[in-house]
Amino acid sequence: MGRFSRRAVVRAALMVGGLALIAAGSLIALPPPLIRVRVLAVLLGMLLYLTALVRPFEMLMPTQRKYTALREETDRLLALVRELNKAAVQARMVGYEEEGYLDPIVQRMHAQVDRLPRFAGRTPHASARDRPRA
Repeated sequence: MGRFSRRAVVRAALMVGGLALIAAGSLIALPPPLIRVRVLAVLLGMLLYLTALVRPFEMLMPTQRKYTALREETDRLLALVRELNKAAVQARMVGYEEEGYLDPIVQRMHAQVDRLPRFAGRTPHASARDRPRA
């Protein structure tokens, strides 16, 4: 779609369509028996406009991540951070020297950080040739 995402186009279309229905229902003169049509047009226009502005739009058009490989690797690094903290707390509780006790986790963290650049800009559907090796 060029410069505009599908999400932005749908949101703009909902807003313009809603405003058009509100204007049509408010401004177009209809005979009295068709007053319900005017009210319905205004209500539908308001619903469309508000849908573009508030939470229902987020449910209709969720944000999609395209490059998730790096995100998954970062999540693994965060899991190691949690593991490091848990091990440090346990080491203090039993009186171990933290530095030596934590070294294996720290080494795994360094290895994980070293892997991160290989996942940058990768989609989960990258070809086997493009996938980083473990």
